[in-house]
Parts: sequence; structure tokens; C-alpha cells
Amino acid sequence: MPQAKIGVIGGSGLYHMENMTEIEEVRIQTPFGDPSDVITIGKVSGVSMAFLPGMDAAIASVRQKCPHVQTSGPSKAWE
Repeated sequence: MPQAKIGVIGGSGLYHMENMTEIEEVRIQTPFGDPSDVITIGKVSGVSMAFLPGMDAAIASVRQKCPHVQTSGPSKAWE
């Protein structure tokens, strides 16, 4: 398995690393369950790096396109 010196966990809006070269995607299993997506290992400015998106980019894309209901502020259902 490839090794990395730096690890980055993405979040909302960060689904890939710009300028990453020598890319290899790996799937791992942990005692805590599977990660949210594949881990991308490559190099940025010559430094080996592992990147894990905060959530599956495909799911995030669907969530951004779906209409949503306001979840902040008072709700009549609770009155």
C-alpha cells in the first residue's frame, strides 16, 4: 500500500485536491467501519499526501441539486 507524509480530510466543498499528481486510489477497511470514500494518494508539490473527502462527492452533488426544507428558525410543528 502506498504511504503518505500528510493526510487531509475534506469537508463541504472540498472533494478533490488541486494539482495532485501520481494519483492512486485505495479502499481500506477499519475496525470502525469503511471510510466515507476512497482515499486518494498522490503528490502535491513533490510531497506525498493522502486525501479523504468529507463525504462521498456523488452524494454531495445530489444533495446540492435537491430542493430542501428550511431547518433553522422556529417550526410550527413544535408549537
